[in-house]
Amino acid sequence: MQVRAIAPATSLSPWRFTLTHSMLGILGGTFDPIHFGHLRTGLEVREALCLDELRFVPCRQPPHREQPHASSEQRAAMVRLALQGQLQLRCDERELRRAGPSYTVDTLIELRAEMGKRPLCLVIGADALAESPRGTSGNASSSWLIWW
Repeated sequence: MQVRAIAPATSLSPWRFTLTHSMLGILGGTFDPIHFGHLRTGLEVREALCLDELRFVPCRQPPHREQPHASSEQRAAMVRLALQGQLQLRCDERELRRAGPSYTVDTLIELRAEMGKRPLCLVIGADALAESPRGTSGNASSSWLIWW
């Protein structure tokens, strides 16, 4: 399945569809600190797109902005605490275990290898979309994930 769409979060409710495989959502960020906007967006996107699971992926070292104030361990702890009691939201710490800058495409490649044909939904904020480099990585990843 190859579906690509970019839509503002406010227009998600009419965009419901059925997939043959359960879809995994990925929401990355520094989460320094995680806040209501992250949580509300995660909950609304998960519900609007009928995601079976949404993973919050704190990055270790953002390649395109300054280093976070809190350590990786502190930010992961904040995310885990914020997600307590939300069974379909979880913290994925894979980027924190990697050395060097955290690139989303590396995470997507790992997840694709783990998930097989399971559709991936990258949830990205308008600020991050505006800042994202447009190059080989973006073009390569669009062929195997759902952009929303």
